[in-house]
Amino acid sequence: CQSGSLQNCRAGLSIFEPALAALSTIAIDRQANKVVGCRFTADFVDAPGSPPFPDEPEEFKALKGLWLKFDTDWAQTKEQPIRRGQWAHWVGVVVHPDYSNRGIARSLYEHNVNLLKSKGYTGAICENASAFSAKAVEKVGGKLIFVQPYSTYQYNGNFPFQSIPHLHVEFGLREAIF
Repeated sequence: CQSGSLQNCRAGLSIFEPALAALSTIAIDRQANKVVGCRFTADFVDAPGSPPFPDEPEEFKALKGLWLKFDTDWAQTKEQPIRRGQWAHWVGVVVHPDYSNRGIARSLYEHNVNLLKSKGYTGAICENASAFSAKAVEKVGGKLIFVQPYSTYQYNGNFPFQSIPHLHVEFGLREAIF
């Protein structure tokens, strides 16, 4: 894994904001000379709430609302105001399917924790929509703070997530303190 700038993979990730570049961590297969994973991280001050999902389908609106509620509720438990350089927001982690089950996600988290510690961060939060991402953050000390089962989440009088596959049974917010 290589920590720091996303410059080596900027062409494939050009849609992401510069705020992510300084705190994110990437995994590179040096033999194949390609990026195989990324732990997208931003300062919480720059990135409260969800990534910029489109408003359609309706499930995306519901997810954005749930994500923002969790982040807002979590932030209210902290000393106010939350300052830049204090809390990181683990926005997403991805690993190329050809490289799955090799510990890359956990390694990305571990390297990112070290990077954030070196920059003086207190900790990080992460929203998890799957057992895979929850397990990865728990291995670096992430503790469940809030959880919402998809089957019981109501949005505008509907249950938008009832048909989500079994790997995605709940949406949770985890906090890791360094």
